[in-house]
Amino acid sequence: MERILYLHIGGPKTGTKTLQNFFYKNRQALRDRGYFYPGRGLNHLDICDELGEHNVSRIRSLPGLSVMRWIEEVEISSCPSCIISAECLAFRGGAKKLRELLSSSCRVKVIYYARRQDELIESRYNQFVKAPVYRMKENLDEDLVDSFYERVDFDHLQVITPWAEIFGKDNVIVRCFEEIQMPNGIIEDFTRIIGLSLDDTLKIPATRMNKSLDIHHTEFIRLCNRAFKDMPEINDYLDMKHFKENRALNHVPVQHRLSPTTRIEILNHYEESNRQFAREYLGREDGRLFYAPWPDPQEPWEPYRGLTAEELVPIFTEMIYTAEMRQVRVIQKKDLQPLTSCLEILNYFLKKVMLLIPGRIKQYFQEKNDRWYNRK
Repeated sequence: MERILYLHIGGPKTGTKTLQNFFYKNRQALRDRGYFYPGRGLNHLDICDELGEHNVSRIRSLPGLSVMRWIEEVEISSCPSCIISAECLAFRGGAKKLRELLSSSCRVKVIYYARRQDELIESRYNQFVKAPVYRMKENLDEDLVDSFYERVDFDHLQVITPWAEIFGKDNVIVRCFEEIQMPNGIIEDFTRIIGLSLDDTLKIPATRMNKSLDIHHTEFIRLCNRAFKDMPEINDYLDMKHFKENRALNHVPVQHRLSPTTRIEILNHYEESNRQFAREYLGREDGRLFYAPWPDPQEPWEPYRGLTAEELVPIFTEMIYTAEMRQVRVIQKKDLQPLTSCLEILNYFLKKVMLLIPGRIKQYFQEKNDRWYNRK
Protein backbone atom coordinates (compact mmCIF):
# COMPACT_ATOMS: atom_id res chain seq x y z
CA MET A 1 0.00 0.00 0.00
CA GLU A 2 1.38 3.41 -0.94
CA ARG A 3 1.47 5.67 2.05
CA ILE A 4 1.65 9.47 2.09
CA LEU A 5 3.72 11.09 4.82
CA TYR A 6 2.89 14.76 5.36
CA LEU A 7 6.12 16.17 6.77
CA HIS A 8 5.32 19.50 8.42
CA ILE A 9 8.68 21.29 8.79
CA GLY A 10 7.43 24.66 10.10
CA GLY A 11 8.41 27.38 9.86
CA PRO A 12 8.78 28.72 13.37
CA LYS A 13 6.23 31.22 14.71
CA THR A 14 3.50 30.17 12.28
CA GLY A 15 0.98 28.62 14.67
CA THR A 16 2.77 25.26 14.81
CA LYS A 17 1.98 24.65 18.51
CA THR A 18 -1.72 25.25 17.87
CA LEU A 19 -1.67 22.79 14.99
CA GLN A 20 0.29 20.20 16.99
CA ASN A 21 -2.13 20.55 19.88
CA PHE A 22 -4.94 19.75 17.45
CA PHE A 23 -3.12 16.58 16.31
CA TYR A 24 -2.39 15.61 19.91
CA LYS A 25 -5.94 16.03 21.18
CA ASN A 26 -7.41 14.18 18.18
CA ARG A 27 -4.82 11.42 17.77
CA GLN A 28 -7.32 8.55 17.98
CA ALA A 29 -10.07 10.37 16.04
CA LEU A 30 -7.59 11.12 13.26
CA ARG A 31 -6.47 7.51 13.23
CA ASP A 32 -10.06 6.36 12.83
CA ARG A 33 -10.24 8.55 9.72
CA GLY A 34 -7.04 7.20 8.23
CA TYR A 35 -4.57 9.85 9.48
CA PHE A 36 -1.80 8.57 11.74
CA TYR A 37 0.11 10.89 14.08
CA PRO A 38 2.98 8.77 15.48
CA GLY A 39 4.26 8.85 19.04
CA ARG A 40 2.48 9.85 22.21
CA GLY A 41 3.58 13.43 22.70
CA LEU A 42 2.61 16.82 21.34
CA ASN A 43 5.11 16.94 18.47
CA HIS A 44 8.23 15.35 16.96
CA LEU A 45 10.90 17.92 17.83
CA ASP A 46 13.38 15.24 18.97
CA ILE A 47 13.94 14.46 15.29
CA CYS A 48 15.99 17.63 14.87
CA ASP A 49 18.54 16.86 17.59
CA GLU A 50 18.87 13.23 16.54
CA LEU A 51 19.37 14.03 12.86
CA GLY A 52 21.93 16.64 13.80
CA GLU A 53 23.92 14.43 16.17
CA HIS A 54 24.10 11.16 14.20
CA ASN A 55 24.70 9.96 10.66
CA VAL A 56 22.23 7.60 8.99
CA SER A 57 24.08 4.37 9.83
CA ARG A 58 24.36 5.40 13.49
CA ILE A 59 20.66 6.25 13.65
CA ARG A 60 19.76 2.85 12.22
CA SER A 61 21.91 1.15 14.86
CA LEU A 62 20.02 2.92 17.64
CA PRO A 63 16.40 1.72 17.46
CA GLY A 64 15.61 3.52 20.71
CA LEU A 65 15.90 6.92 19.04
CA SER A 66 12.61 8.72 18.60
CA VAL A 67 13.12 9.20 14.86
CA MET A 68 13.48 5.44 14.34
CA ARG A 69 10.46 4.64 16.51
CA TRP A 70 8.27 7.12 14.67
CA ILE A 71 9.42 5.97 11.24
CA GLU A 72 8.73 2.36 12.21
CA GLU A 73 5.26 3.32 13.47
CA VAL A 74 4.58 5.08 10.16
CA GLU A 75 5.72 2.08 8.11
CA ILE A 76 3.59 -0.47 9.98
CA SER A 77 0.54 1.78 10.29
CA SER A 78 -2.59 0.74 8.45
CA CYS A 79 -3.45 4.39 7.80
CA PRO A 80 -2.90 5.65 4.24
CA SER A 81 -1.86 9.09 5.52
CA CYS A 82 0.64 9.95 8.25
CA ILE A 83 1.74 13.28 9.75
CA ILE A 84 5.06 14.24 11.35
CA SER A 85 5.37 17.78 12.69
CA ALA A 86 8.65 19.37 13.77
CA GLU A 87 9.08 23.08 13.05
CA CYS A 88 12.79 22.94 13.90
CA LEU A 89 13.37 21.09 10.62
CA ALA A 90 12.86 24.38 8.78
CA PHE A 91 16.10 25.86 10.10
CA ARG A 92 18.06 22.76 11.12
CA GLY A 93 17.59 20.74 7.95
CA GLY A 94 17.78 16.95 7.73
CA ALA A 95 16.07 16.33 4.38
CA LYS A 96 18.77 14.04 2.98
CA LYS A 97 18.99 11.89 6.12
CA LEU A 98 15.21 11.56 6.39
CA ARG A 99 14.93 10.48 2.75
CA GLU A 100 17.51 7.73 3.38
CA LEU A 101 15.74 6.58 6.55
CA LEU A 102 12.24 6.47 5.07
CA SER A 103 11.02 3.56 3.00
CA SER A 104 10.96 4.14 -0.76
CA SER A 105 7.28 3.17 -0.73
CA CYS A 106 6.50 6.19 1.45
CA ARG A 107 5.60 9.22 -0.64
CA VAL A 108 6.56 12.39 1.22
CA LYS A 109 4.76 15.72 0.99
CA VAL A 110 6.70 18.55 2.64
CA ILE A 111 4.52 21.33 4.10
CA TYR A 112 6.01 24.70 4.96
CA TYR A 113 4.43 27.96 6.16
CA ALA A 114 6.21 31.23 5.38
CA ARG A 115 5.75 34.35 7.51
CA ARG A 116 6.64 37.89 6.46
CA GLN A 117 10.17 38.62 7.63
CA ASP A 118 9.62 41.86 9.55
CA GLU A 119 6.95 40.17 11.67
CA LEU A 120 8.96 36.95 11.86
CA ILE A 121 12.10 38.67 13.17
CA GLU A 122 10.17 40.46 15.93
CA SER A 123 8.34 37.27 16.88
CA ARG A 124 11.52 35.18 16.86
CA TYR A 125 13.25 37.81 18.99
CA ASN A 126 10.51 37.44 21.59
CA GLN A 127 11.04 33.68 21.47
CA PHE A 128 14.81 34.07 21.84
CA VAL A 129 14.25 36.21 24.94
CA LYS A 130 11.79 33.96 26.74
CA ALA A 131 13.12 30.51 25.80
CA PRO A 132 15.45 28.92 28.41
CA VAL A 133 17.71 27.57 25.67
CA TYR A 134 18.46 31.06 24.27
CA ARG A 135 17.85 33.62 27.07
CA MET A 136 18.70 36.56 24.82
CA LYS A 137 19.88 39.64 26.70
CA GLU A 138 20.35 42.14 23.85
CA ASN A 139 17.85 44.73 22.69
CA LEU A 140 16.33 44.31 19.25
CA ASP A 141 18.16 47.09 17.42
CA GLU A 142 19.52 47.54 13.91
CA ASP A 143 22.81 45.78 14.72
CA LEU A 144 20.95 42.70 15.94
CA VAL A 145 18.67 42.77 12.89
CA ASP A 146 21.75 42.85 10.64
CA SER A 147 23.05 39.71 12.37
CA PHE A 148 19.73 37.96 11.72
CA TYR A 149 20.28 38.35 7.97
CA GLU A 150 22.94 35.64 8.26
CA ARG A 151 20.41 33.12 9.57
CA VAL A 152 18.91 30.74 7.03
CA ASP A 153 15.53 30.46 8.77
CA PHE A 154 14.46 34.00 7.78
CA ASP A 155 15.04 33.35 4.06
CA HIS A 156 12.19 31.13 2.88
CA LEU A 157 13.87 30.26 -0.40
CA GLN A 158 17.01 29.02 1.36
CA VAL A 159 14.90 27.00 3.80
CA ILE A 160 12.82 25.17 1.21
CA THR A 161 15.40 24.60 -1.55
CA PRO A 162 17.17 21.54 0.01
CA TRP A 163 13.80 19.91 0.74
CA ALA A 164 12.71 20.43 -2.87
CA GLU A 165 16.01 19.03 -4.15
CA ILE A 166 15.65 15.86 -2.05
CA PHE A 167 11.91 15.18 -2.23
CA GLY A 168 11.09 16.97 -5.50
CA LYS A 169 9.56 20.39 -6.04
CA ASP A 170 6.20 18.80 -6.91
CA ASN A 171 6.11 17.32 -3.40
CA VAL A 172 6.62 20.65 -1.63
CA ILE A 173 3.53 22.53 -0.44
CA VAL A 174 4.03 26.08 0.79
CA ARG A 175 1.56 28.47 2.38
CA CYS A 176 1.78 32.07 3.53
CA PHE A 177 1.12 32.57 7.23
CA GLU A 178 -0.85 35.74 6.77
CA GLU A 179 -4.41 36.41 7.87
CA ILE A 180 -5.45 37.77 4.49
CA GLN A 181 -4.33 34.52 2.83
CA MET A 182 -5.32 32.19 5.66
CA PRO A 183 -8.48 33.77 7.12
CA ASN A 184 -9.71 30.67 8.97
CA GLY A 185 -6.44 29.85 10.71
CA ILE A 186 -3.78 27.21 10.37
CA ILE A 187 -5.88 24.22 11.47
CA GLU A 188 -8.46 24.76 8.72
CA ASP A 189 -5.73 25.46 6.18
CA PHE A 190 -3.61 22.41 7.03
CA THR A 191 -6.54 19.99 7.17
CA ARG A 192 -7.69 21.24 3.76
CA ILE A 193 -4.22 20.48 2.38
CA ILE A 194 -4.35 16.88 3.57
CA GLY A 195 -8.01 16.37 2.61
CA LEU A 196 -9.41 16.12 6.14
CA SER A 197 -12.87 17.54 6.76
CA LEU A 198 -13.43 19.31 10.08
CA ASP A 199 -16.61 18.56 12.00
CA ASP A 200 -17.99 18.55 15.53
CA THR A 201 -16.36 15.22 16.39
CA LEU A 202 -12.90 16.79 16.32
CA LYS A 203 -11.62 18.87 19.21
CA ILE A 204 -10.53 22.32 18.07
CA PRO A 205 -8.23 24.10 20.58
CA ALA A 206 -10.07 27.04 22.12
CA THR A 207 -6.98 29.24 22.41
CA ARG A 208 -3.88 29.82 20.36
CA MET A 209 -0.85 28.02 21.76
CA ASN A 210 2.51 29.68 22.35
CA LYS A 211 1.14 33.21 22.20
CA SER A 212 3.71 35.98 22.13
CA LEU A 213 4.06 38.00 25.30
CA ASP A 214 3.44 41.72 25.11
CA ILE A 215 6.39 44.10 24.92
CA HIS A 216 6.47 44.84 28.68
CA HIS A 217 6.55 41.19 29.75
CA THR A 218 9.20 40.42 27.14
CA GLU A 219 11.34 43.30 28.43
CA PHE A 220 10.94 42.04 32.00
CA ILE A 221 12.20 38.60 30.99
CA ARG A 222 15.12 40.16 29.11
CA LEU A 223 16.12 42.00 32.28
CA CYS A 224 15.87 38.74 34.21
CA ASN A 225 18.16 37.12 31.63
CA ARG A 226 20.73 39.83 32.34
CA ALA A 227 20.38 39.71 36.13
CA PHE A 228 20.12 35.93 36.60
CA LYS A 229 22.56 34.56 34.05
CA ASP A 230 22.55 31.00 35.37
CA MET A 231 18.86 30.57 36.16
CA PRO A 232 16.97 29.31 33.06
CA GLU A 233 14.25 28.04 35.41
CA ILE A 234 13.07 31.67 35.61
CA ASN A 235 12.26 31.51 31.91
CA ASP A 236 10.35 28.27 32.40
CA TYR A 237 8.32 29.91 35.14
CA LEU A 238 7.61 33.10 33.17
CA ASP A 239 6.58 31.08 30.11
CA MET A 240 3.86 29.23 32.00
CA LYS A 241 0.35 29.23 30.57
CA HIS A 242 -1.15 31.17 33.47
CA PHE A 243 1.48 33.88 33.26
CA LYS A 244 1.16 34.25 29.47
CA GLU A 245 -2.62 34.46 29.62
CA ASN A 246 -2.85 36.65 32.69
CA ARG A 247 -5.09 39.65 33.15
CA ALA A 248 -2.20 42.11 32.79
CA LEU A 249 -1.94 41.33 29.08
CA ASN A 250 -5.50 42.18 28.19
CA HIS A 251 -5.13 45.95 27.82
CA VAL A 252 -1.62 46.19 26.33
CA PRO A 253 -1.72 47.28 22.67
CA VAL A 254 0.59 45.71 20.11
CA GLN A 255 3.78 47.73 19.85
CA HIS A 256 6.54 47.16 17.33
CA ARG A 257 10.10 47.22 18.63
CA LEU A 258 11.33 48.02 15.13
CA SER A 259 10.62 51.31 13.40
CA PRO A 260 8.61 51.38 10.15
CA THR A 261 11.82 52.33 8.31
CA THR A 262 13.72 49.33 9.70
CA ARG A 263 10.84 47.00 8.86
CA ILE A 264 10.81 48.30 5.29
CA GLU A 265 14.57 47.71 5.08
CA ILE A 266 14.01 44.11 6.22
CA LEU A 267 11.38 43.54 3.54
CA ASN A 268 13.63 45.09 0.89
CA HIS A 269 16.45 42.79 1.97
CA TYR A 270 14.31 39.68 1.33
CA GLU A 271 12.26 41.05 -1.57
CA GLU A 272 14.06 39.32 -4.44
CA SER A 273 14.25 36.01 -2.59
CA ASN A 274 10.54 36.24 -1.72
CA ARG A 275 9.66 36.94 -5.36
CA GLN A 276 11.59 33.90 -6.56
CA PHE A 277 9.98 31.80 -3.82
CA ALA A 278 6.49 32.95 -4.90
CA ARG A 279 7.16 32.25 -8.57
CA GLU A 280 8.73 28.81 -8.08
CA TYR A 281 6.56 27.37 -5.31
CA LEU A 282 3.25 29.20 -5.61
CA GLY A 283 3.19 29.75 -9.37
CA ARG A 284 2.68 33.49 -8.98
CA GLU A 285 4.10 35.17 -12.03
CA ASP A 286 4.00 38.60 -10.39
CA GLY A 287 6.25 37.28 -7.59
CA ARG A 288 4.00 38.65 -4.88
CA LEU A 289 4.40 36.49 -1.78
CA PHE A 290 2.64 38.49 0.95
CA TYR A 291 -0.48 40.57 0.39
CA ALA A 292 -0.67 42.74 3.51
CA PRO A 293 0.47 46.37 2.98
CA TRP A 294 4.02 47.27 3.90
CA PRO A 295 4.61 49.58 6.86
CA ASP A 296 4.04 53.28 6.24
CA PRO A 297 7.30 55.17 6.90
CA GLN A 298 5.22 58.11 8.20
CA GLU A 299 3.11 56.11 10.65
CA PRO A 300 3.41 57.13 14.32
CA TRP A 301 6.15 55.21 16.13
CA GLU A 302 8.40 55.78 19.12
CA PRO A 303 11.27 53.61 20.36
CA TYR A 304 10.34 51.44 23.33
CA ARG A 305 11.11 53.49 26.44
CA GLY A 306 11.59 50.54 28.81
CA LEU A 307 9.62 49.44 31.85
CA THR A 308 8.01 51.89 34.23
CA ALA A 309 6.81 51.29 37.79
CA GLU A 310 3.21 51.37 36.54
CA GLU A 311 3.97 48.51 34.13
CA LEU A 312 5.93 46.49 36.68
CA VAL A 313 3.17 46.37 39.29
CA PRO A 314 0.75 44.09 37.36
CA ILE A 315 3.66 41.87 36.28
CA PHE A 316 4.79 41.34 39.88
CA THR A 317 1.19 40.87 40.99
CA GLU A 318 0.62 38.17 38.41
CA MET A 319 3.92 36.47 39.27
CA ILE A 320 2.83 36.19 42.89
CA TYR A 321 -0.64 35.02 41.91
CA THR A 322 0.75 32.39 39.52
CA ALA A 323 3.25 31.15 42.09
CA GLU A 324 0.45 30.95 44.66
CA MET A 325 -1.67 28.83 42.31
CA ARG A 326 1.25 26.42 41.91
CA GLN A 327 1.46 26.10 45.69
CA VAL A 328 -2.22 25.32 46.28
CA ARG A 329 -1.71 21.57 46.58
CA VAL A 330 1.36 22.02 48.75
CA ILE A 331 -0.58 24.36 51.02
CA GLN A 332 -3.39 21.86 51.35
CA LYS A 333 -1.03 19.01 52.18
CA LYS A 334 0.93 21.00 54.76
CA ASP A 335 -2.13 22.73 56.22
CA LEU A 336 -0.57 26.15 55.59
CA GLN A 337 -2.53 29.36 55.29
CA PRO A 338 -2.61 30.82 51.73
CA LEU A 339 -1.60 34.26 53.05
CA THR A 340 1.52 32.82 54.68
CA SER A 341 2.53 31.10 51.47
CA CYS A 342 1.85 34.23 49.42
CA LEU A 343 4.02 36.36 51.71
CA GLU A 344 6.85 33.87 51.49
CA ILE A 345 6.68 33.98 47.70
CA LEU A 346 6.54 37.78 47.73
CA ASN A 347 9.61 37.93 49.96
CA TYR A 348 11.50 35.59 47.63
CA PHE A 349 10.72 37.59 44.51
CA LEU A 350 11.46 40.93 46.14
CA LYS A 351 14.91 39.71 47.08
CA LYS A 352 15.55 38.49 43.53
CA VAL A 353 14.01 41.36 41.62
CA MET A 354 15.78 43.98 43.73
CA LEU A 355 18.96 42.83 42.01
CA LEU A 356 17.57 44.29 38.79
CA ILE A 357 17.36 47.86 40.03
CA PRO A 358 19.99 48.59 42.72
CA GLY A 359 21.48 51.39 40.60
CA ARG A 360 18.11 53.06 40.17
CA ILE A 361 17.38 52.89 43.90
CA LYS A 362 20.78 54.36 44.74
CA GLN A 363 20.22 57.15 42.23
CA TYR A 364 16.79 57.90 43.72
CA PHE A 365 18.10 58.33 47.25
CA GLN A 366 21.10 60.33 46.04
CA GLU A 367 18.79 62.74 44.18
CA LYS A 368 16.52 62.98 47.21
CA ASN A 369 19.50 63.76 49.44
CA ASP A 370 20.75 66.41 46.99
CA ARG A 371 17.35 68.10 46.96
CA TRP A 372 17.29 68.20 50.77
CA TYR A 373 20.72 69.89 50.90
CA ASN A 374 19.72 72.35 48.17
CA ARG A 375 16.75 73.49 50.25
CA LYS A 376 18.94 74.29 53.25
